[in-house]
Amino acid sequence: MIYIILASHGTLAHGILNSAEVIAGPQKNISTFVLNPGDSIEDFSKNLQQEIEMHSKIGDHVLVLTDLFGGSPTNSVISAMQSLKFKCFTGMNLPMVLEASLSREQSDIDFNEYLRKVANAAQRGIIDVNQKLAG
Repeated sequence: MIYIILASHGTLAHGILNSAEVIAGPQKNISTFVLNPGDSIEDFSKNLQQEIEMHSKIGDHVLVLTDLFGGSPTNSVISAMQSLKFKCFTGMNLPMVLEASLSREQSDIDFNEYLRKVANAAQRGIIDVNQKLAG
């Protein structure tokens, strides 16, 4: 199984999961972690690492999607990489989350191919609408 964790500053992770569910229906095996003003970064990191560890230990492939490289959520994930094996992409957007959610349902998908599809969806989701309409 592929387990997905969305981590962000503020409620972005909750909101992007909600948007994905509006489009694709209820999603299982996804959790969200949000870091709000005044929250303890240490507690956030500890809870996030425990979630990653729990799913890694039961044999799940874990993919963590974060909002911003260099931000506290991503730095917390990087810290967890010291002792745990999982994948992380940053720059989370809705096309990325949808691809991550829907592609993992394919029973024969290779995890590395899955990761390529998720990364490609994130990049393809960035479109200059003015240019697209002019072209």
